[in-house]
Amino acid sequence: MSAAAVHSLWTTAATAAEPISKINAPKIEYAQLSPTLIVVGAAIVGVLVEAFVPRKSRYYAQVFVSLVALVAAFAAVVALASDGYGTTKAHIAAMGAIAVDGPSLFLQGTILLSGLVGLFTFAERRLDPAAHGNRVDSFAAQAASVPGSDSEKRLVKAGVYHHPRCSRAALRDLRNAGLPVGQTTC
Repeated sequence: MSAAAVHSLWTTAATAAEPISKINAPKIEYAQLSPTLIVVGAAIVGVLVEAFVPRKSRYYAQVFVSLVALVAAFAAVVALASDGYGTTKAHIAAMGAIAVDGPSLFLQGTILLSGLVGLFTFAERRLDPAAHGNRVDSFAAQAASVPGSDSEKRLVKAGVYHHPRCSRAALRDLRNAGLPVGQTTC
């Protein structure tokens, strides 16, 4: 097909269709979407915390951001339910994309409460034991190690542990830099 033929097709299609005189702006109900928007905003803040907060303060900052976001989102769900969106004001928000009704608010609240339980489980650090002078993380020393096995005991004794944010490349870079991997988290 020649360039002239393609140009002809484009100009014919452009003149045959009626021109769009006005594009309607989408109608977004931000108040009804607030639980979801709070969690998404907290995820963005969490990425920024990982990028800019010093390592020593990062754990506390992440727990704080996560806790505030989950509690605020749960409060938004309760506020929506108390405003009647669980019963009489139930509707489809965001131009038909998200339902705001009793079952959806119940599921959002349940997921947020499960997230709080998960947050408290991962945030708990008082029970982390020390073995051979090294503080042992709550995560497995190596992804393939069976908890309590001889291989895990050897890795803990050597001061090596696997953190979910550590990739093999990050661990290799730490070792190449001469940093003790068992005492440095990614």
